[in-house]
Amino acid sequence: ERRDAALATAAGSAVAALCAADDVRSATSCTFDAARLAVDAGGVHALLAAVAAFPGGGENEDDAGLEALDALRQLAKSDAAVKRIREAGGAKACRDALKANRSDQNRCRRLCGLLRNLANNDDAKDAMCVDGTLEELLGCLERFMDADAIVCEHVVAALAMMALRRPKNGTLIVEGRNGGALVVHAMGRHPRHAPLQRQGALALRNFVARSPEFTQPLLDAGAEHALRQAAGTSQANVDVAYRPPASEMLRLRRRRRPVPR
Repeated sequence: ERRDAALATAAGSAVAALCAADDVRSATSCTFDAARLAVDAGGVHALLAAVAAFPGGGENEDDAGLEALDALRQLAKSDAAVKRIREAGGAKACRDALKANRSDQNRCRRLCGLLRNLANNDDAKDAMCVDGTLEELLGCLERFMDADAIVCEHVVAALAMMALRRPKNGTLIVEGRNGGALVVHAMGRHPRHAPLQRQGALALRNFVARSPEFTQPLLDAGAEHALRQAAGTSQANVDVAYRPPASEMLRLRRRRRPVPR
């Protein structure tokens, strides 16, 4: 079977463009419908096949694989689409690709972005916490923490979703993998990256929402400064940083400060 990297690159780019909500001129958008139609037309299997066919190693192959990953992320806009991607083996393919491309920053960024969207599905995020995906995501966060704010944003957002209404997942992240401290450190590395700050505040909030015992360890890791920094980065982040249970972390820290004599 002949592989055409240029054709795959163009096709992936076209699908991503049709499904990306990047037109701010209108209050309405047809991108959700376009993504649904692309999924129904077999786009998930075609794009996953392109990711597998072009794993990297050459300039054209890199472009084709990266465009396919970008397009898959644009398709993963609904729970139904995420289920289709997962049923087709997309989540496991991302995990395996992260293992095989640990030093490839561009590919890891795209893979983390797709996993971020897949983590919106409850079944997917539960599986990702126990099948090795969590370890690969945290590895990406550690490797590219200084160099790539987008990788940090994607990974932290995925962790926030994994812990949402899932205290068992939160325990695996915070207690089992030191993920809470890594979130705080990532926020500190990129203090002006507002989307990362917001996702970090959401992650910290979700970690303690149903596991208040994590409050003090996260405060010890620097969560208070991280939350105040997030609130100061953008007005849009204030509601997250100062809304319970995140706000409870700040009150607890204030109560524990020694009174000057």
